[in-house]
Amino acid sequence: MITLFLVITRRTMYILEFILKMNEKFILLSYILCKTIYILSIINCCYASSCDNHIVDDVASVKYFNVFCSLISIPTSIPKNATEIHINNNEILTLKGLNYLVNNGLETLKIQHNNISEIPNDVWAGLAINATNLIEFDISYNKISQVPDLFVYERLDTLNLEGNQIKTFLPDLSATNGIALETLNLRHNGLEIVSMPFLHKADHLKRIYLEYNNIKSFEKPNDFRDYGDITEARLDNNKLDCNRGLCWRFEAGYSSGTQKLRIHIHTDPHQMCGSPPELVTTNWGDLNADLLGCTGNNCRA
Repeated sequence: MITLFLVITRRTMYILEFILKMNEKFILLSYILCKTIYILSIINCCYASSCDNHIVDDVASVKYFNVFCSLISIPTSIPKNATEIHINNNEILTLKGLNYLVNNGLETLKIQHNNISEIPNDVWAGLAINATNLIEFDISYNKISQVPDLFVYERLDTLNLEGNQIKTFLPDLSATNGIALETLNLRHNGLEIVSMPFLHKADHLKRIYLEYNNIKSFEKPNDFRDYGDITEARLDNNKLDCNRGLCWRFEAGYSSGTQKLRIHIHTDPHQMCGSPPELVTTNWGDLNADLLGCTGNNCRA
């Protein structure tokens, strides 16, 4: 199988428009040509303005679709059989209409580096209905402040919310169904509160990335210890309170990675404690059970 990589610029867009606006013979010729296109990138063109932006709707062979055209809204034309869609580095303000453009074959959706401030509930719910096989959703580096109902998506494996404005991570937990989510990225959000009940309910979660936030403590101490499926948590560059709530750090099994405590907590050993005052000049790497006020291996806050 030969994959044809076609990059559409402003010049080639006009050519394709011309062909598709001719008579049926030219349209048929264009369709035959396009049947071999598997990767389609549209870069620096008038895709979302004066052009007839429905010219790619019926290019059924396209599996990978990329648009980089300074868009301010979701494009109205997306190849109907695309399994991977990238709409990164535009100026998109809203996700309105996205749920009507995707299909059940979609597996990866990336809308990084835009100006999106919310994920509307109707769009999110619509995506769950129309893109039931979505595995990876990356909406990093936008301006989102609230997380939608994650339990709408039972098959979603990877969610990237890095670089947004999420101060509290408290998803709705009212749903009765489970969730397949294995990787959650919340880096660079100014995050202050993480929902421990969510970590308990997301029983397939294996990796959670929380670096570069303002996390001081958790809703209830020692909770990370109780989530057996999580094997990796990254907490570098936060403002952790160095108190007995971190005693799990020195429990038997933490360092050796035994079955009792498989989770591996990543922190910068040179990171300073955020509090209490007597420990603010203490590096994470210098902490010990005595400094935290722990008692043996049965450390509880």
